[in-house]
Amino acid sequence: MSDHNANKKDSPMQAMWMSLTGASAHLHEEVPGISGKSQQVGHEPDEFGLRAIVYVPIAVIVTLILTYITVSSIFTYIIGRGELVAETKPFNDRAARISSDNPKPLDANLPAVPQPRLEGIQQVNAERNGVLDPSFLRSFRAADGDKNNNPPEIYPEFLRAENFVDLTSHKRALHDYDWVDQGKHIVQVPIDDAMTMLIDNKTLKAKAGAATPGIGSLGKAKLSTGGRGGPSEPKEPKPHTHTHDH
Repeated sequence: MSDHNANKKDSPMQAMWMSLTGASAHLHEEVPGISGKSQQVGHEPDEFGLRAIVYVPIAVIVTLILTYITVSSIFTYIIGRGELVAETKPFNDRAARISSDNPKPLDANLPAVPQPRLEGIQQVNAERNGVLDPSFLRSFRAADGDKNNNPPEIYPEFLRAENFVDLTSHKRALHDYDWVDQGKHIVQVPIDDAMTMLIDNKTLKAKAGAATPGIGSLGKAKLSTGGRGGPSEPKEPKPHTHTHDH
């Protein structure tokens, strides 16, 4: 290593670059040949820059501080805006603005919208241990009951006999045995048993002279079933016309 630049002071950026890469900042400035110091000691001197070693951890600490300040400022801004929106227009009020049966206007500029809400947009229960949490803090479950302006969710499976619950009596009217009027000996029976009893007692009788449907869509594959179905019905034969040659 040449020593003719030993007295030159490198800038902090040059010192860090030398420490990180091992490259000399004065590589192209050194005079070719053996330096005088190397000739004096008989070998290439082992030198290092103390400033370069100190600059690297200082740069890491400065970068960490700047990163922390930047990220904290961004989150403070986002959370602050979330609190402002939650205070002025709570989610339950915004959700209740659109309803098919009981819409509630927010103000003069945001009137009520008497339309069904999109599925999933329901008023929520934002309280936890009696404290109201802001809307941006966590996910909330939909509030229960008509008092919260949430319609009940109805699925096709609810119409099965074992799942159907009468909204008035709150009983499984199509699946369980129960008294309808014990004094008049009127009993509720499951729908499967009721159909079996009607068939066994021959209560369901066909009308005399009933005829099968004619040519139509019966048993014919349809587009609504993806072309799957029974065999296609035979087409009516075209009337044969006789032609006479004159």
